[in-house]
Amino acid sequence: MHNKIKHIMIILIPLFGVGITACNSGAGSGFPTPDNGGGGGGGGKVVTPGNISLSPNLLQLNNKESAIITLSLESSANVSSLVVSIQSSDPSIATVSNNSCNLSSGIRLNTCNIIVSAQEKQGTSTISAIPTNPKYESQSIITTVNLNGWIATDAMPPTVQGQANAVGFTSDQLGNLYLSYQGTDKLTVYRYLFGQTNPTWSVLAESQNMSLSAYSSSLSVSTTNVLNLAYLYTPDPNQYGEIHFLSALPDKVNFTNVKIPQTLQVYSPIEECPSPIVHQLMASEATMTLDSADKQVIAYSDELNYQTQSVKVSDTLTCNAPNYNGGSKLGVYLASDYSVHSQLSDGTATQISIAATPVSGFGKSYPLFIAYKDGANNGGVSVQKVSLDNILHTQNFDYVGNKNLSDGSAEFISVAADSAGTPYVAYQNKFQTLSVKKFDGTNWVDVGANPISANISRWISLTINPITKTPYVAYQEDNKIKTITLINQKWQLVGSAIDIPSNLPSTYTNLIMRQESINTWQPALAFQPTPQGSESSFISTYYFMESTPKNVNNLASSPVRNLLTLINKYL
Repeated sequence: MHNKIKHIMIILIPLFGVGITACNSGAGSGFPTPDNGGGGGGGGKVVTPGNISLSPNLLQLNNKESAIITLSLESSANVSSLVVSIQSSDPSIATVSNNSCNLSSGIRLNTCNIIVSAQEKQGTSTISAIPTNPKYESQSIITTVNLNGWIATDAMPPTVQGQANAVGFTSDQLGNLYLSYQGTDKLTVYRYLFGQTNPTWSVLAESQNMSLSAYSSSLSVSTTNVLNLAYLYTPDPNQYGEIHFLSALPDKVNFTNVKIPQTLQVYSPIEECPSPIVHQLMASEATMTLDSADKQVIAYSDELNYQTQSVKVSDTLTCNAPNYNGGSKLGVYLASDYSVHSQLSDGTATQISIAATPVSGFGKSYPLFIAYKDGANNGGVSVQKVSLDNILHTQNFDYVGNKNLSDGSAEFISVAADSAGTPYVAYQNKFQTLSVKKFDGTNWVDVGANPISANISRWISLTINPITKTPYVAYQEDNKIKTITLINQKWQLVGSAIDIPSNLPSTYTNLIMRQESINTWQPALAFQPTPQGSESSFISTYYFMESTPKNVNNLASSPVRNLLTLINKYL
């Protein structure tokens, strides 16, 4: 071993102005020095204690990145051999390239380079340098392993009592984030402004007396920066929710200004009978997007139910108003003309998802697409298109391709459209894994190579880059939140997977595209990470930024790379 290390030192002398010694996996024997003439580490003069140090004193890495840290010996006395053990407190977070370093006071033997490699797990690990000679103090550095590409917002959204649900998530043209969610007593809308000195989630508005059964909320920002919110209001937990919505500038959001869609139970004949009976729309779930006029379009599972009404107005005339039962079928409310379109599905429509066609920039347009779990068609995914008749100024509702496109029961359904008006749908298939399909004009076809996931995939959310038309999908698998995108017709992980508790009951995953600049969009993610049984909960929020992975090739200088090459060659 002596001869090999000597050869390395001779080769490296022209490259370095400071000493670097090779690192090895065990305690090495002493190096020849003028004072001891060689031999084992125990011979020679009495060592005067000095200091060892690690540089840098703090290390931050993303998953799968690596960096070089330097262990140095500072001593006024001749030190023949000082073996220093190198340890990582949690190898599942960060590992070290060698178990020990052998230092001496020779001019080119007093430093040792160690490669620290971040693993898939996020967290903190302490890298410790522990000398075998107790006269030297141990040193350590803290290594924090972050998500690769995913950046948590500087502040955590506020904690609420109970399990946070009814999660709405969106962004504006400046990339600021908006979030709505509900605890046991109220629905609150928050905003996160980038560019502040200390960014935080600020409350825009909150509504008291919200029951846990009101679990649907949706957010969308218009091209004129108007914030739109739709949700279900249920004063009685035993009843279905009333559909409520509002539109206002972010700083003017006020729940006292909500609008409530209504429909009429009409008597006939109209001319001679009492005025119609007004009913508020009732739903078990609802979701919202904007149309080309920045007006809300709300798709819902219709739970409105009323009985036949009869009024005798004379001996010869009785006015009758027919009964109605929504039957959990698909309904759509259009705020542009206050119209209600009901009974749109063959059977029950649940797990409803709605999306507009994005236009260049920030706007939305027709056609709109609504995907849902179709109770009349084996519980599979069916998709309907809402198109605008520009002559009659009416909306048309048509199925896109075949019903039950999933060929079996589906869960966690999410729909999106690219800027060409091509619809995509992501869902948990009958095998409980992730499927993504798009409509090619004739049929629903698989997107990318299959299978996409290997294990149970839940809480699926789909979005599409409006500029590149690239789809992104976030989902829960193996106690992680994973976001994938399509590259060369293959699904690839976006950054790192995000760890979540193993007993998580639900995550309400919500993936959106966030505008960073005029032509640059990146995904942003919100989900609930609170373990089951917690008395309080919150929402985790992340945004993605492209980064160049750090590794020994782009962190180290050429001499250090030469050293690593030579160590690998000779040791």
